[in-house]
Amino acid sequence: VRDALVENNLFDVEIVPGMTLPLNLAARLAIRTKNNYNLIPEFPTHTQIEKITEKSSGHIIYRVKFNKLGENKITVSWDDGKRMFLEFFITQPLETLIKKRASFLVNKQQHRDPSKWYDGLFSEWDMKKKILLNPDKRDGLKRYVLSCDDPGLGKAPYVAAKNVGWPEPEEIEAVEYYIKNFVWGKLQRTNQETYPYGVYGIPDWKTNREAGPTDREGWVGHLWRVFDYPHVINLYWNMYRLAQFYPELVHYLDADGYLERALGTAKAYFTLPLELAHWSALDLGTMDEMVINFLIQDLEKRGWKEKAEWLKRRWEKKVEHFIKDDPNLFHSEYPFDPTGFEAYHALAKYAYQQLKEGKSTLKVTLDEVKQFMEKEIALNIATRGWLETSYYQLGGEKRLRYMSQMGGWSILDYGLYYAENLYPFLRLGYASFLSSWALMNAGDEESNYGYWWPVKENDGAAGSAFVTEAYGRTWLGNEQKRGAWRYSAEIDLGFGAALRTAATIIAQDPLFGLICYGGKLEESGHELKIYSLDGLRQRFHLIKVHVKLHMNLERDGFTSSPPIIIHKNLNYLKFVIESRYEQPHLTKLYLDGLRPGSYRVVIDGREKDIFSAQQLARGVDIQVENRNIPVEIICIAKN
Repeated sequence: VRDALVENNLFDVEIVPGMTLPLNLAARLAIRTKNNYNLIPEFPTHTQIEKITEKSSGHIIYRVKFNKLGENKITVSWDDGKRMFLEFFITQPLETLIKKRASFLVNKQQHRDPSKWYDGLFSEWDMKKKILLNPDKRDGLKRYVLSCDDPGLGKAPYVAAKNVGWPEPEEIEAVEYYIKNFVWGKLQRTNQETYPYGVYGIPDWKTNREAGPTDREGWVGHLWRVFDYPHVINLYWNMYRLAQFYPELVHYLDADGYLERALGTAKAYFTLPLELAHWSALDLGTMDEMVINFLIQDLEKRGWKEKAEWLKRRWEKKVEHFIKDDPNLFHSEYPFDPTGFEAYHALAKYAYQQLKEGKSTLKVTLDEVKQFMEKEIALNIATRGWLETSYYQLGGEKRLRYMSQMGGWSILDYGLYYAENLYPFLRLGYASFLSSWALMNAGDEESNYGYWWPVKENDGAAGSAFVTEAYGRTWLGNEQKRGAWRYSAEIDLGFGAALRTAATIIAQDPLFGLICYGGKLEESGHELKIYSLDGLRQRFHLIKVHVKLHMNLERDGFTSSPPIIIHKNLNYLKFVIESRYEQPHLTKLYLDGLRPGSYRVVIDGREKDIFSAQQLARGVDIQVENRNIPVEIICIAKN
């Protein structure tokens, strides 16, 4: 396709790391064409365009840096008047967006009124009217949009997940308030009720609980919507992590209590919809269910072997179904619905890991897993823009929405760990990860605190999707101007997926050269210096010829400065762990991909021990006080 564009006197354009671009990152463009052209920025005084090199393939590589928030166009002009546009969207730094979104949800989108049945609910903020809606004041929205289903269930898990990386006591308290006052015994049936751990669907839990046997509006026993359960599993699993990492900040339940809730909800997921409506969780890929894999691991680590085994059997039955039975991957809640592509890759990844580790009881072969993985990735890509040159299409699923980032995790993970020709997947996967951050309304005083619905009261709000028409209609039923929707609806599901995806990546790209996704790179002699700016700073990858290095922190984060320093031959790595909790604690470092050998680990100037590459891959505990801790990993012998 790209060659055909060039042969027909058009333009082949590739862009990294994406067209939604944080203010503190630069982009690289690769343009190939037969035409003589000019690049004309929309805001010349706020845009720097630098030609880096011209390649034998015909590509010209440019570095572009934008300094103005919001939409920024570069016009490609040729042949006395012909034009095409490169449409970028510039956001605040990712770390700012991640924190602003959680803060906005807690301070602007949660109801706190014990006299109301929806006390504790995270509901919808109307950016046009600058008001918080509620089930009694819906402004024309359907009841479920405000209280349950995917729009209502995605907000609290995002706040919980954000706090695993960036703990804030008042935000954790807000999530526990939601669980105590809105979820347990209301939205979700308790373990003492019939249909334990069942989650009520539309229109809301109050209507359902109060409905009589003949009330159609109440949908008596409406506990059968498969898609609701994984959001609640995700909520409890993240609260379990919070209780593990920050026990002094969690008060409603302890770690075991939240783990039990996650397990109970997972059991209900696999049983209640099937029992009540013959709707099997085994047949559908659902949003957020990828965390079931992590839940199984945590149950095993906690020593809950029988409980872990129960869940593992159900999960593996689902894995086998999708790999062996060749179901329609475009079918989900609707006949054509790409909501499952995060889940499909999680299923394939689980099977691949189990088989490679030689401990699998799965009735599938590695070849079957690889075939399924290639299929789910190909179909995932078919749902999103990969050739287009606009931020609302490149990496975006349909009209730039939550699924852009959810399925984007799958593509990026495939590039990092499984693909042979991996670089196109890194490019598209990272563009997908960045894409939907363009739907946030966030800014500074100069930009009037946002681009789409500018005013300080909306700083940190977000739209669920993108209206491409000058004036169009959303599925919520309202009409509005082009741009981000005025309501957030499901977008926090996408932002939650972005937290699971965030990483800084150094890649020796055959087209762009040595590049950094999610950070800044400096080369100094035999060293690479990497300033991590991906928003979370817990995952780092180095991808070069014959090298795939993956470094992950279980908690805390790498400092953005001082940088991560890596010897080009991997003779040593140096970095500083940023403590994000005032109490002394352990964090686990996983470092996979080093050459076989022996490595000295030096923590805070003191040698911890000598480790093999295999031991580092399995994880090393690092004691962290309430300050930053320098770490060095030095190769002392190669096998």
